[in-house]
Amino acid sequence: MTITIVINEAHSLMDNQKTLLEETFPQGWETLMVSKDGWNREEQMEALASIGSSRKGTTNQRETVVFISPVPLMIKAASADAACSGGRQEDHGGLLPPAVNIHINKCLVMSNDCREKKELPGGKVISVTAQEGWYLG
Repeated sequence: MTITIVINEAHSLMDNQKTLLEETFPQGWETLMVSKDGWNREEQMEALASIGSSRKGTTNQRETVVFISPVPLMIKAASADAACSGGRQEDHGGLLPPAVNIHINKCLVMSNDCREKKELPGGKVISVTAQEGWYLG
């Protein structure tokens, strides 16, 4: 099984995120960089279908996909595929092209429930994601 993380090219991993990935996936991972301008629907499905295609002889290889940056349509499609990884050969209501269908075993998202309050100049208080407290959900 191979691991692919999906991250926008404008984002970077925080130290705690990188440590979590290294501990969870000591065998390493591949990175799929999402354009900072985003992708249209067709480009997202092509990118999802391309996961794992660089390895020779792995047509039946199961994939784990970890979303660091949110790409909602890709998360939905990868989750639908993972939900049917037990053998149901469906097209997920037409959501997935045949090249994607039934090759993703797990779809995970990097998440953090912790928020820190910060006061901006002028007294406005905002909530930001904490550096610590990351988990894969």
